[in-house]
This record gives sequence, C-alpha cells and structure tokens, in this order.
Amino acid sequence: MNMKVLQEPITDCLHDDQMCYGTIFPFQVGPNLAAVYLNIHWKGPDVVDLDNGADVILFDRWDAIDPARAVSICRSTVEQTDDPEKTILQIRRVFSGGFVPLDAKLSDGSAHPHAGTGFGLMQVHPYNADSAGIPLANAQNVNVGMDLDMELYQVSCDGQNFQVNATSTFVEAALLEGLSGCYLSLVQAIPDGPDLLCAITANRPGASSCAGVCRWRRIDDCWQPIAFTPVVDFAVEEMGIEASLIRDSDEALLFTIRGLTAKSQHRLTLWRSTDGDEWTKTLDVGPIRGQAPLTLNRTASGMIYFLGSKLSQEDRPVGMDQLCTENRNTLCLWPVTESRDAIAGEVVIQDCITDFGPPPSGKWWRADHAVGASLVLEDTPYELIAYRLIADAEIMQAADMTPFTGAYMAQLSDL
Repeated sequence: MNMKVLQEPITDCLHDDQMCYGTIFPFQVGPNLAAVYLNIHWKGPDVVDLDNGADVILFDRWDAIDPARAVSICRSTVEQTDDPEKTILQIRRVFSGGFVPLDAKLSDGSAHPHAGTGFGLMQVHPYNADSAGIPLANAQNVNVGMDLDMELYQVSCDGQNFQVNATSTFVEAALLEGLSGCYLSLVQAIPDGPDLLCAITANRPGASSCAGVCRWRRIDDCWQPIAFTPVVDFAVEEMGIEASLIRDSDEALLFTIRGLTAKSQHRLTLWRSTDGDEWTKTLDVGPIRGQAPLTLNRTASGMIYFLGSKLSQEDRPVGMDQLCTENRNTLCLWPVTESRDAIAGEVVIQDCITDFGPPPSGKWWRADHAVGASLVLEDTPYELIAYRLIADAEIMQAADMTPFTGAYMAQLSDL
C-alpha cells in the first residue's frame, strides 16, 4: 500500500499559501515511537529545489501521521542588503542527520550514553530576492545561489516532545579542517559504539574532491564531527553526490554514491569495508538507473537494496558520453545479492504514469529522494520506503500543486 501521508504543512511558513511537504526521512525515536523529518517545498517561484526549511513529526502509526504534531525545525529567512529593492533569501533545504533511540544499547548491553539525542544538517543557499523575499529568476541567481553553508542542529526527544536545543553554522560547509563544500547524505547516520557515522561528499582544498565517512561524537552535550575517512576519490572514480553508508549483517560497512558524470550516472556501485579504513569496490553495474537521487538501504532481516529512478528509454544513453534527461516517473528498488557483487532483480515501487496518468503540466513526475526505514510501532516491525512525489513542472515551471503531490510511504511487504 503506497500512501500519501502528508501534503500541506500547517506550521507557520514564509509565504505559507505556497508550501507543501516534499522529501520525507523516517527514523526510530524510542520504543514504538518514530519520527519523520519533512522538507517543505515552495510551490510558487520558478527556482529549482526551492525549499522553506523543515518540520519533524512524532508518530506511533506510520499510516496515521498527524500534521498537527509538527514541530518546526527551521525556515528560510530574508536578509536585507544595502539595496532597498533587493534582499537575500537564505534557502534552507534537505534536512537529514542521525538519532540515537531512547532505548538504544551498546554492544555490551549497557544503556547508550546519548540515547534520545541526535543531530541534523541543513544546507543553506543564498538567493537574490525582491523586497518581499520572492526569489528572482534562476538566471539572476547564478552568482549567489551556489554559495553553500551548512547548519548543524542539536536535537533531542524525551518520548513526548521533540525539540531543537542548539544550532551552529559551518561556513562554506566546512565540517572539518581540510574539507569544504560538504554535501550531506539522504540516509540517516548509523551507530558505531557511542559515536555515529554518516556519509558525505566533500571538497579538499589542494587535493581532489571525494566521498567518505564522517564520524560524529557527542562532546559537551553537542554532536560534533571529529574525523573523516575518504572512500571514493573523485580523481580516480567518477564524481558523485548524496553518498549512503549502511552496516551489513556481518558488521561490514557498505557505501555508495549517486554518480553524476556521463559514465557513472546510470550505474549502481558498491564499496565494502570490514575495518572502516580499507575499502573495496564489490559491485559496478549498468546502465540500470535514471539520473536521480539514489540511496543504499538495509532491512532488519539483512536485505541490502538500492532505491532510485528507473532508466527510461528516453534516458538510455547513446554511447556513455551522453548526458541523460531526468525522467523520474518510476521509482524502483534493486536488491543486492548476498555476495554483494550483483543485482537480484528490479521491483517497481511507484509507477506514476500508470497510477496517476500524465502530469497536468510538464513532461514527467518526480517520485524521488526515496529512503528505507526499519521501524517498530505498536510492537510490530515495519519495513517502510519513504519518498517525495511531485510533478516536474511544480519545480521547473512554478506549476500548481497536483492532487497527488506530497510525502509518501509504502510498506515493503505490500510491494
């Protein structure tokens, strides 16, 4: 059963008559309690990936998430400039991070010292805007719209209330010394003893850009990045973003990136490490996927799978030097074999053309930014897939919201 769980936010937003929920990231908070981070898409101005911050909602039934329980994490903000006719709109989009559930245990069975706390990262992009805070056309944002800062949010939950306790900013998204332009993962951080590990991509001034693993540690009541281990060197491998890190059933680490170049954008790749330092590529197949967000996920039973867009005929490259278009009509799951070196088929999660027909305007739908989550609610384990559904024209052409637009979840056993 694929269900649109949320559409329009009811919390205060800048220009709130033009907002809808988009990307959705579920995670376990405590016994029979989970939460979703929800990014808020701005439906009006003709600016790609225009978001207005994020909310978090606690829930104990995945098919009955109540927007009245939404807690605002952050919003986009307007800053004045010396020109009274021009302002800077600080766009906040894609909120993700890590959380230690209230009942978490360490490997020796003792209580996790940081249970009930976590962190979130938010990308911040400045855009030129008019005096009312409405972004100017894309062509007028070229010089200012790519300057990326990153905000760090310290969060906690006591089982009843979810709250943001502190915020700080990494200028130029420099999470650690020697890194800049860090780009976060769509997949939640994983535990490693009392620490958390998450995947990022980063620039290294004076060296090649790369993707790797960032270690987080809670020091003085604040989660902080303390170390970075490169996994994929973009001088050797193809460039990518939106890296994913998960732990396999045998405790090995598995890693992937969304390739962006002509050679990598349609492929699925996988790296494996038993110690977190030495990594081996075990899988490289394609063309198999469209150019769209890609994540690596694991069920509680140990199945490893990718989530991404199906490669359509119009996307299929003529020679590997041809860039594709972004058709995201069909969201797919690709399970990985137990040997972790091959794909074991393809499962359709959402076929938008079959289910909804062509979009009211524009060329295609975007069923994307999909992530998997293993949750326990009402003493019942669930394997869920969460994703955004929106018409491409809502993003590219400021089209009106469709009846199907919103944040979706599907139960894996129903597919």
